[in-house]
Amino acid sequence: SEKVFDTGSASTADVISAIYAAVDKDHADVINMSLGDNFGPNDGTSFLCRTFEAETGPGRICVLSAGNDGDAPVCLHQFLSTEKDTLTTLLKKPLNGASYSGYVSMWSDKDQIHRTRIIAINSETHETEYASPWVDRLPEDSILTISSDDNARFASYFTGTIRTANALEPQFKDGEIIASRYHSVWEFDAKAINDTHLLGIQYVSGGNTALVGWASKSIYFSTYGIEGAVGGSSYGSISDLATTDSVISVGAYCSRDTYVSKSGKTIRIGGCYPYDIAYFSSFGPDERGIARPDVCAPGMALISSANRYNNVANRNRWPAPIIVGDVEYPYYSNQGTSMSAPMVTGTIALMLQVNPSLSASAVREVFRQTSISDTYVIGGEPAQWGFGKLNAQAAVHHVINKTLLPGDVNQDHTVNISDLMAVVGMLLGDESKYDARRMLCADVNRDCMITISDINSIIEIILK
Repeated sequence: SEKVFDTGSASTADVISAIYAAVDKDHADVINMSLGDNFGPNDGTSFLCRTFEAETGPGRICVLSAGNDGDAPVCLHQFLSTEKDTLTTLLKKPLNGASYSGYVSMWSDKDQIHRTRIIAINSETHETEYASPWVDRLPEDSILTISSDDNARFASYFTGTIRTANALEPQFKDGEIIASRYHSVWEFDAKAINDTHLLGIQYVSGGNTALVGWASKSIYFSTYGIEGAVGGSSYGSISDLATTDSVISVGAYCSRDTYVSKSGKTIRIGGCYPYDIAYFSSFGPDERGIARPDVCAPGMALISSANRYNNVANRNRWPAPIIVGDVEYPYYSNQGTSMSAPMVTGTIALMLQVNPSLSASAVREVFRQTSISDTYVIGGEPAQWGFGKLNAQAAVHHVINKTLLPGDVNQDHTVNISDLMAVVGMLLGDESKYDARRMLCADVNRDCMITISDINSIIEIILK
């Protein structure tokens, strides 16, 4: 296990370099990744998704956290049937006079250009009081900036800067470009002059165009009751990087909602109830209509080791540390799909110990057959749960039963006297000669122990 780069500092190039460094095509690997956003097309065709496909395969599995946008309407779909149709959407109003900060990424379903502009709507009269010029296709690699520093009309409503760019994005299949889709992006760092005006975006196209867009959770799509405005949905909030079939995508559920701090105080985490889906857990379907995530694991009030040099203000709310000598080794409680994904990663690592040639599709099938479907899963929203709750023990046992022949310690596809003598040797303390797979084969009774009963079972197999 190795941390490749610091949180928040990774570029696309950093991620790709880390994958290249981590993947050893001569050995089984599982890589945990808690990163990503909704910026891409969410159909498994983005550059990083194609990198995952190229670098993974049998014995090389990537695990992706689904994202933490499941409680916000960050995804928007709208069909513009004619060139006169206009998509109008408003952005979530920042609290306490803070700035609009984030991005909106909009995709056409084809190479049809959609024009776009920024608007300011009066929340009391519902009138559009400001509209920027329509933005058409910009020159390649160029950015258009709207700033209160040099735009007096914009400065009457907002301070700060808004930028936009657009491009025809190539679509790939089997390494070949098969089509292009038009893509526009708005990036916001602006504050409203007063509470009356709402910031919005409008889109028009040549007609017969399906638009799909994603917004940062900080400025998700809304209508604010404005007639004709279109709001967003949490359906489709799944991270773009989790939309390729070459990865295992992981959502989060609440295994508990409390923990005890180092001062002995019970800290309660609000938002959801134990055993139910975590309110923030992102989900699909993706833009191919495929359900995401694949499986869910605990992701609320999880306790893990922390950096003892981290002097954050709320350290007293951390769980009790372990003290060795004079050194304090702290623990920290956190939540998110970044907490649930490592549990699935660890489970897959155990599965690969049994069968190093498992593919992502094979792992997905194991989860389909072994995940828990309790009353929360059955009675909940299917799109959020995937196959259900991770059952690590059942998943590993499933792979053992499908892969290993009980009693075949010497891995020669038959059970004979040599296997019997090998188990006798293990009981006599000769376990160091045998790897995990052979030890599992020796545990014929699957009770996680190698005892005289396993010898008796092997004798029965031989006599048959």
